[in-house]
Amino acid sequence: MIPPKDLLRRVVPFSYLSEKELDELVSSMDVEVYEVGERILKRGKVPKYVFFVYSGELALKKGNEEERITKGEIFGVSSAIEKKPVEGDLYAAEDTVCYLFKAEVFKKLIEENKRFGEFFRFFKERRFSSLRFSYVTLEDALLKPVKEIVRRNPVTCSKDTKIREAAEKMFENRIGSLVVVEGEKPLGIFTDRDLKKAVSLNKIDGCVDEFMSSPVICDEASSPIFEAYIKMLESGINHLVITENGKVSGVISIKDVLSVFEPLSRVTYLFRSLRRSESVEEVKEIVAESREIVKELTHRGVSFQDISRTLNAFYDVVYEKVFEFLGDDLDGRFSFVVMGSGGRKEQIIATDQDNAMITEFKSYKFEDISKRVVELLDYVGIPKCKAGYMASNWCMSVEEWKRTFKNWFNNLTPQNIRHLTVFLDMRHVYGNEDLYAELREHIFEVKTNQAVRFLAKDAVTISPPIGFFGMKNLDKGIDLKLYGIYPIVNCARVLALDAGIEELNTIERLRAVKDLIGEERSETLVEVYNYIQNLRLRHQAQESDNVIDAKELEKLDVVLLRESFKVIKNFQDFIKAHYGVDRV
Repeated sequence: MIPPKDLLRRVVPFSYLSEKELDELVSSMDVEVYEVGERILKRGKVPKYVFFVYSGELALKKGNEEERITKGEIFGVSSAIEKKPVEGDLYAAEDTVCYLFKAEVFKKLIEENKRFGEFFRFFKERRFSSLRFSYVTLEDALLKPVKEIVRRNPVTCSKDTKIREAAEKMFENRIGSLVVVEGEKPLGIFTDRDLKKAVSLNKIDGCVDEFMSSPVICDEASSPIFEAYIKMLESGINHLVITENGKVSGVISIKDVLSVFEPLSRVTYLFRSLRRSESVEEVKEIVAESREIVKELTHRGVSFQDISRTLNAFYDVVYEKVFEFLGDDLDGRFSFVVMGSGGRKEQIIATDQDNAMITEFKSYKFEDISKRVVELLDYVGIPKCKAGYMASNWCMSVEEWKRTFKNWFNNLTPQNIRHLTVFLDMRHVYGNEDLYAELREHIFEVKTNQAVRFLAKDAVTISPPIGFFGMKNLDKGIDLKLYGIYPIVNCARVLALDAGIEELNTIERLRAVKDLIGEERSETLVEVYNYIQNLRLRHQAQESDNVIDAKELEKLDVVLLRESFKVIKNFQDFIKAHYGVDRV
């Protein structure tokens, strides 16, 4: 057995503890071995210890439900510290070894170690995204300390260094400047511009102090990036020496500072280029560039919500430009709508088309333009939908659409249920919005309670694999879209339809039904949804699919994902009970 202290220092959140705190925890703990089937805690009892599973597996049984606590997981923090009775019977699901931490010691560490305490508070409050991701806004980035954009240790020289030697040093290190120092304090800076000047004057054998900029302009490592940027603009310099306690700690260039603005400014540039585009070829190039920008924004830590909000607005302009190039003469007698993640404004990369057309009346002209727009969208980089949900197949007059929806609501075949899950998320993006609004109003008028119940049943058909997280299953992949995103999206859609709520975005729907599902559940689901979308986004920056390799997940993500799946399962149980849907 690995010594407890050596093991715990590798495990989040125990890795947040100091050596002294770890010693305190380990010195007061017990180690217990439980045989398979042995009852450890009885329902309604208050545990005296916090349990850490060293090996094996525990099972918390609540009636017909069973929750597994696997190797490396913690149980009983809230119950032991807050003296709350456990909600079920705790058994050993197999032969299990546990570390038992005394509640009073654990509570003391939570109170005294901020990071250790925050870990458990986040779980209690279900603040998943706060724990796992640090979302970046431009304002946040510019307020970060300037030391965070220093890319390497400073390369220095003395004032009597020959220019030839300085040039060699700059070439070897592939840098554009040297900090001239006396001791560790900066005297000046010798840049590639100074080098060019020395060469032009044939003074390559002179010393750097003849050409260096002095006194050198410096900024403290703790100063905000924005302050450094202003200082460089005011001084008209391209390099700024960064100091810490009077000693040189690095050099930044104007390019380093602009790189902070760059990803977000590229999005602005992208919009401007798209609106000014004069050919389909230009639009195609811009759409391709948008995919690279998404990857860059993801690597920079920009959140799913910020990226999706920006990219959905971008794709809406793409649709406008495509119709502009088609040159239709239909005087706005149609509404072009998008469905799926685009309809919900949750799209990051347009993987395929999901669109339809609502027309004022039936005409071959509408059918013709719907086919042409699908082809053009495919050409610029938004592929055709394999399932056929495209305007070329779904182009009907508003009256035909009304009859179609009424039929779907009254004839609840599996295919019609599928159509409803797609088209209930439709959103107008181009043309006459009044036609779209007329159809949306009709949808809420003709929906039936039976259809809502069937949609509820469909929404709980696929449940997240909570039992997946036993160590023996970690060699399998997890489909984040299938098990994490779809269940929340589908359940939120059902509740919104039932309540007559117009919102299409999943987060907006969850918040709109908070009075029904409870504000705490609503906000927890928002946190979980954002967390899974961000995890998926981070994965898709590397691989263009939704299946994440569980073995490559950090331990913290394994824990967070399991907790997220529990929240989703609980939400589905609520839907089952609320709509009287039998277990599928």
